[in-house]
Amino acid sequence: MTKYYEIIQYLQTEITNDQIKPGNRLPPIRTIAQAFHCSTSTVVKAYGELERSHIIYPVPGSGYYLVENHLQPLALSQEIIDFASVAPGSDTLPYKEFQHCINQAISLYKEELFSYCDPQGMERPRKTIAKQLQDYQIFTDWQKIVITTGSQQAISILSSMSFPNGKTNILVEQPTYYGIIKFLELSGHSVLGIERKENGLDKDALERIFCNGNIKFFYTMPRFQNPTGFSYTNSDKKEIVALAEKYDVYIVEDDYLADLDTDHKADPLYAFSSTDKVIYIKSYSKTFLPGLRLATAILPQELLNPFVEYKKWTDLTSSALSQAALEIFITSGMYGNHRKNLAKIFRDRMKCLRTVAAQNADCDITWRIPETGFFASFTTNSNFAADRLVPRLALDNVHLLNAESCFIPSYKRSNLFRVSLGKTAEPQIRLGISAIYRAIQDLKTTKISKTSFMSF
Repeated sequence: MTKYYEIIQYLQTEITNDQIKPGNRLPPIRTIAQAFHCSTSTVVKAYGELERSHIIYPVPGSGYYLVENHLQPLALSQEIIDFASVAPGSDTLPYKEFQHCINQAISLYKEELFSYCDPQGMERPRKTIAKQLQDYQIFTDWQKIVITTGSQQAISILSSMSFPNGKTNILVEQPTYYGIIKFLELSGHSVLGIERKENGLDKDALERIFCNGNIKFFYTMPRFQNPTGFSYTNSDKKEIVALAEKYDVYIVEDDYLADLDTDHKADPLYAFSSTDKVIYIKSYSKTFLPGLRLATAILPQELLNPFVEYKKWTDLTSSALSQAALEIFITSGMYGNHRKNLAKIFRDRMKCLRTVAAQNADCDITWRIPETGFFASFTTNSNFAADRLVPRLALDNVHLLNAESCFIPSYKRSNLFRVSLGKTAEPQIRLGISAIYRAIQDLKTTKISKTSFMSF
């Protein structure tokens, strides 16, 4: 988060909490600059944004004051429209059903739940998961499954351990999930990138990197990628797997939204591998309960024991109660029903987004909206400073992610924005997208005004 955005959020909180009252003077620019360890120009920029939203006003020679309106500015009283969060909303989570499963798990497993279980995961949940995965065209021996404490743990372990191919570099799509970028950065791993477009990857570029890049594994999200929402075709997947097998590169397939795919012909990369080069990861955080911290990893035989050893000395074991409750949720048929309901919810939300985007057509925005999934994305052209859009929207209580954090340095871009529908129902989508278009128009108008003034 930039200092500019931090200052705006701080002042919004102070106003909301009545620490700055209508008619009161705001802290001097130099005071804020010292508090946030930034330049005065950054503070002036933040105050200017608040002024343009009619929240504060300047008094020459005196400073900035909060607008005297006992109702408070509209933006401060609106509920938050959250297009930034990666977590699912409470309206999509099966709390009551899962409570029943927890009670059943305690009755069924009793004292087994209160001791350490196998680091690889409990036997019955792994067998249940292996059977469930057949619905996703994943056919595997349950003994190759490891239950991890979320997909992030699986990715972290795979990044840290040695692979039989003896290679060291990790290849990621650009853009990609910022969590893996941050982990690789903090742990000092060598990372390379390859651009992912709406129509897939440049296969010639991928082959060159596989051939010459010393690639240990390629991390990819084939379905509904975070942050773009893009998906590979089955043809793309076959080509990627064939190249990986040709150049002895492993693939880490993060299939985190498999439950939302309504195209029953869309198979995972795992289904196209004949030489055990694909490591399949499926999280239960986005489509079930994030707090469970459970994911499934299917590993090639040569990686299984080293992976389990790493996991054992990372957290000993993942929650036995969560594993047992998930098993009951699946075997009872509740998971299947929940999956169908979720698929409809997010398909309808994407349809709503597509309709609203079409109604507000703007040549400064190019949308990428999938049929379903959590994420859509849009890019803006260079007619205004794209990095000002997120803080400008925050003034209207609309939260949006500038996907700059989803790029490694050599691919950095500031004009790609991710729209998450995890916590936004259709009425919020309509309001939020309209706010985005208004904000862009305001920013363009401001730029035009400044340009005209400069030329005058």
